[in-house]
Amino acid sequence: VAIVDPNGHVDFTGELSAVSSRADVVAQNVATLGQWIHQYRVSLVAVSNGNTRRYLIHTVAELMKQSSSTELRWTLVDRTGADAYCDTRQALQELPKIAKRFRAAVWLGWRLEDPLIELTKVDPARLRLGSYQRELPQEILETALLQAVSASVAARGIDVWNCHEKALVCFPGVTLTLAKAITALR
Repeated sequence: VAIVDPNGHVDFTGELSAVSSRADVVAQNVATLGQWIHQYRVSLVAVSNGNTRRYLIHTVAELMKQSSSTELRWTLVDRTGADAYCDTRQALQELPKIAKRFRAAVWLGWRLEDPLIELTKVDPARLRLGSYQRELPQEILETALLQAVSASVAARGIDVWNCHEKALVCFPGVTLTLAKAITALR
């Protein structure tokens, strides 16, 4: 579990049992998660589409039943790229004090806030886009992916003062040298 505020700051990381839907495990998870939600004023719970979702859905459903707050909502978030991000140098730079096992949860929170920018942090070859990915020439696939991301970033725009180097490089006309100069300036 990672609790991320609307500005992307990591407030808390912790663990829940995600191996069973037994009533006692669900009750313990509801109590623990409920305490964290209350303590950090959480309004949105995101469950990844990973293997443990089938167990955590029981916890979230029970929590929603017991919650007196009508402000609490939940959603699913795609974890494609989360594990690949955890192993990158950028993950170590962005989350130096966060244990590797929690980095994926943090990345999922960030991805929920800004999906496009978070995907730029992951090597396209590790995104597991489909079975055809290995059948295509990697140079052509990487070029096509970078063009698609660049077009999306250009259409949407970026926050130059807050985004990371990899997102800046995706913006048309920005080279790695220029991106490093921008990040050094700010």
